[in-house]
Amino acid sequence: MIKNPKIRKFLMLDKRRKRTTFLRIFSKAAAVMLAVSAVFAYFSFYFIEMYIDESADREIARTHSNLMQTMNIYSHDGNPNAADASLPPYTFFLLGEPVFYVDSYNLIGSNSAAISVLLDKDGNEIASSRRRFMAAISFEKNEKDEKHPENGWYVCKEEEFDIPELKEFYDKFFYMNHFMTPSEDEDSDKYVNFILRSAYVNKAEHLFIPHEVTAEYTKAITPKSALTEIEVYKTEEFTINADIEGYELVQLHSYAAGESRIYPMVMLPNFQGTEPDVYDEYWNAVKNDVTSHTTDAYSGMYDYRNFPDLADKCAGRVYYMTTNYTYNDEECILCTVFAVGIWNPHNKKSYAAMVGIFTAFLLFIALLYSWRKNVMNKADYAFEDYQRDLTNNLAHDLKTPLAAIGGYAENLMESAMDEKQQKYLRSILDNVAYTDSMISKTLELNSGNMQKLNKSGFDMRELAEAALGKYSVQLDERGIESAISGNMKVNTDRDIMTSAVENLVSNAVKYTRNDGEIKIDMNNGKFKITNSVSEKTDTHDLTKPFVRGDKNRSGRSGSGLGLSIAERSLNACGYVLELDCTDSEFTASIR
Repeated sequence: MIKNPKIRKFLMLDKRRKRTTFLRIFSKAAAVMLAVSAVFAYFSFYFIEMYIDESADREIARTHSNLMQTMNIYSHDGNPNAADASLPPYTFFLLGEPVFYVDSYNLIGSNSAAISVLLDKDGNEIASSRRRFMAAISFEKNEKDEKHPENGWYVCKEEEFDIPELKEFYDKFFYMNHFMTPSEDEDSDKYVNFILRSAYVNKAEHLFIPHEVTAEYTKAITPKSALTEIEVYKTEEFTINADIEGYELVQLHSYAAGESRIYPMVMLPNFQGTEPDVYDEYWNAVKNDVTSHTTDAYSGMYDYRNFPDLADKCAGRVYYMTTNYTYNDEECILCTVFAVGIWNPHNKKSYAAMVGIFTAFLLFIALLYSWRKNVMNKADYAFEDYQRDLTNNLAHDLKTPLAAIGGYAENLMESAMDEKQQKYLRSILDNVAYTDSMISKTLELNSGNMQKLNKSGFDMRELAEAALGKYSVQLDERGIESAISGNMKVNTDRDIMTSAVENLVSNAVKYTRNDGEIKIDMNNGKFKITNSVSEKTDTHDLTKPFVRGDKNRSGRSGSGLGLSIAERSLNACGYVLELDCTDSEFTASIR
């Protein structure tokens, strides 16, 4: 028995692994990586939603609190329209950042919006975040200990007046984002700033109507890094005339950082708040649920799918918060609503890009692994081929001197020899035959039955009868009984299966005790050979070449290759060899 692993490996005695190709290696590695990527995509999807959810919970509480504080400050400063001045400019959100974010652009068709509304105890609307043209106007400098009630945010309520010029101004700039020009304008990717030169002002109510307005169209002339420089490429003048009781015409001075302040001074004239159609769309969808909670403070969150009117929106959440609030000595309810469309186009692209980059990275790792594995395999395969060819060549080269030795011994047998010499010559011939048999079996084992299968249908009983028939004389001499029962139809290579069965039968005959029994049973797709033994044998390594087991087997003649050849032949045909041994029986099964 050859136990040295290096020699066994060199002689190709252990099972050879099935050869594979680069594409097979890569396909398996890629499948694993794609599975990992799918898990990453699944958990990333919910992590992003959870991240935005947590941001929305914090942001709506902050915004709701800021709105109340702002209204308190404006009311304390004497602004009778504190709610109208507070809700439009301060009702917005920006969640997440920098990669995944959701903001309340408040445009028509947007899947996100920020809404705030102040309701009286009967549910009637007192003020809201509907879009208005607004400006911060200061008539005198606020001292440290004295604030002038005329200073503050002023609101233009266009719907209360029938002024064609004002309507034209609203129509041109109303349906736009905070600083963006209208989407249908040819300059939709540019910015517009307003310069309010004069206005009709109602100081008591903090209302105004713009009189002379310059719209400056600007565009960036430097990349959006560090400080962006802009240039004005077009201006447009508007003059709105009005004669409304309680309004006086006031000349205004724009304030810019670093310049001296000239009063009356105006800052941030622009459209602020939620576009009315967006406001109506979202508020009408959620107001019944939101206004049903009239406790001192209540907050909640719904999925868009809870609101049929928002069913066509992107997947997202509706967050709301309500609080009882005293406004102008009247008990009211302040409601803040965030409709957060988590999967806006930007987040969809960012998510797809993130998953795509992660998947590409994993596939690149799989490619490197497959390339390295394939290079190593090629080297191993080349060495295996070299080993096999060397073993075959050595075996063939050994056959020639063995044949010569056998020939010389046979010639000597024919000459006059005494009995002792005849005995030595017969021993030489027996050993030559044994060695030649070992070489033939080694060549058969080394071939690994790698030829293409020539499948055909036949009965295993025929192979069993033929194999046992070869040993009929030997069985009779040793008093061994044999029996075959059952049938087993198979469709495989007959020659390879014949080799397997003959080696199993040969093994059974060789190691059956005298006056024992050999039984071959074929039933339920299983071929089983059982032979009598004198004691139990460890079957763990019996299918390895040159292994003949325990002392009850090692003393018998044999190469220890029969079971190895049988197993490889069966594996080539798609079958499995199972061995088992008790104190009285040894069983080899094919299934």
